Amino acid sequence: MSIRDNRSAREEKLSGGLRVAELVKVVRFNAESMTVDAQPLVKVSIDGTMANQPQLTGVPVAGLCMGDFAVRPWYKKGDIGLVIICDKDIDAALEGKITEPATSRNHDMTDAVFVGGIAKGGKAPSGLPNNALVLSAGSTYIAVKPDGIEVSGKLMLNGVNISEHTHSIPTGGDTGGPQ
Repeated sequence: MSIRDNRSAREEKLSGGLRVAELVKVVRFNAESMTVDAQPLVKVSIDGTMANQPQLTGVPVAGLCMGDFAVRPWYKKGDIGLVIICDKDIDAALEGKITEPATSRNHDMTDAVFVGGIAKGGKAPSGLPNNALVLSAGSTYIAVKPDGIEVSGKLMLNGVNISEHTHSIPTGGDTGGPQ
């Protein structure tokens, strides 16, 4: 075996054990702690036999959080997502402070973060507008388009369904101001 073949075999062995990301299925979502329990979807070889990977529990969920603003996802059992495996132990760093890793873990599945939201089979949800930024829940959506905003379903404001809300104009044509 040449030096190049030996080096290539060593690099392949090292990279084979390196964990970077994994496709998973949500088993449980905890909205209070913003964590998921998830089952990795790709089997691994253990002593030459393909086997399921163990379930991941209490995986932190990534969301969009900036100052006092947040976009909070809501996952359900069976949703498909992606976990990213951090380089080092993240336990202490999750508090938001610069810290030393609590252990010597490297690329360990216990240091995964769920970034979720992959459409099953690569198929986008149907019935949503094209060329728009869409926020949807079931068949209800808000679509921000270059030419305006489109809303499906009820549009509620302070308990009033303004998508069906009307004002009658008093007789005599005096509207009494904006309607």
